[in-house]
Amino acid sequence: MWIGLDNLKDVDLGWNEIKEIAPDAFSPLASNLETLNIRHNPLKTVPPTGLKNLRSLFLSECPLEGLGPDALKDYTALETLDVSKCNLTQLQPEAFVNQEKSLKTLHLQRNLLKTIDPKLKRTLDVSKCHLTQLQLEVSVNQEKQGEHSLLLVDIITGHSAQ
Repeated sequence: MWIGLDNLKDVDLGWNEIKEIAPDAFSPLASNLETLNIRHNPLKTVPPTGLKNLRSLFLSECPLEGLGPDALKDYTALETLDVSKCNLTQLQPEAFVNQEKSLKTLHLQRNLLKTIDPKLKRTLDVSKCHLTQLQLEVSVNQEKQGEHSLLLVDIITGHSAQ
């Protein structure tokens, strides 16, 4: 399927009614593929693709059943993850263990999240997540420790508190 396209960096398969992706579907592209857009497909789980060099994964508007501990294990270089409009009700901090150093942007808007676990000390866009409470513990010395900063949002107005 990908013959002669092994230098491809971006693939957009959004809006294609893809229900399942075989684990080896992108094997020929594994060394160079940086961006995979599979948004607005009826995928219920994050596909295990083996794309360890992937930097951006767009899954918005997929009816994901959750982000469990192994959901993102293949994506160790992931910098941007978009799971907006996926009707997620919770996030397990263990889901992001392999992205602790790489993940810079996590799009969560328009999900059904009620709380964010304090272990998720990341830059989070929570402006349209239907949150009722937000309990984040922020380290005062986070810049010195090299941690990512948090985007604090007024839950009622959705405006950034910066």
